[in-house]
Amino acid sequence: ESNTWFDLDCDLRSADGEAINLDEVLAAIRNRQEYLRLKTGALATIPAGLRQSLEILLGRAEQQTGNRLRFGRYAAVPVEMAVSPFSDGAGAAWRKVCERLSQPVVAGNLHVPNPVGDMLRDYQKDGVAWLGLLEDCGFHAVLADEMGLGKTIQALAVLARRQALKLTDKPTLVVCPTSLVENWLMEAQRFAPQLRAVAVHGAERRDIISQFDQIDLAITSYALLRRDEAVWSGREFDVVILDEAQQIKNPEAQVSQAAHRIRGTHRFALTGTPIENSVQDLWSICRFALPGYLGNRQSFTE
Repeated sequence: ESNTWFDLDCDLRSADGEAINLDEVLAAIRNRQEYLRLKTGALATIPAGLRQSLEILLGRAEQQTGNRLRFGRYAAVPVEMAVSPFSDGAGAAWRKVCERLSQPVVAGNLHVPNPVGDMLRDYQKDGVAWLGLLEDCGFHAVLADEMGLGKTIQALAVLARRQALKLTDKPTLVVCPTSLVENWLMEAQRFAPQLRAVAVHGAERRDIISQFDQIDLAITSYALLRRDEAVWSGREFDVVILDEAQQIKNPEAQVSQAAHRIRGTHRFALTGTPIENSVQDLWSICRFALPGYLGNRQSFTE
């Protein structure tokens, strides 16, 4: 519904056909019980495969009503993997998304305007095509190519493509370390001069923001994002890009929380080091790009 969430109906039955309440099974799993007492008084074993699948669902569900679980759309892939051994079918919209995601990405049909189109290397074209696939399916991305492989040019190619295909009339916001703001501006002017790009920093940044209707690409820093959050959070962007996204690896930090509150139709996290200190870093980055995809923080830690 609304292209943002989906429901899963769980019809659980014992071997002799007795209906079992989902709450009872989940309670048994939380208490690490291997058996469930039925209404007849008999004990029923919870199969290991079902237990594992329900634990995955439990860590990702946003809401439960009786035997129905509700998930955000970004949980579609792990939920599909969890329920496929037990599923008796799915809706047409669900099948369409799953089939689209499973198709190979073909960069040959990619429309990227010049000059950036002529400058892309083959592996970068594959990256842009992959980002386009996720766009089509309503998903977002963590682009984690190593340093020097051209994450910036791939992101600019996506923006130039979206403008050329008239897919948006809203601006894009890039957030990066202060030392990279001018570099982003120069790269945009070189690779995608058709984009009206500005660096939003310094004392005059309020004047720049006031002329936002004439901007395609706004580039600011993490430090200023936190300081100007009231301005940014009141706007709707086409794409929000976090460069060096490991800057939000701590989900409790103010800058991380500010980044999560920025609204964008599409969200890209670019980082050559998605894991710096521990795998927990990746959870925070994915929370920005695909909230719910890795489950809640506690289940991911476990």
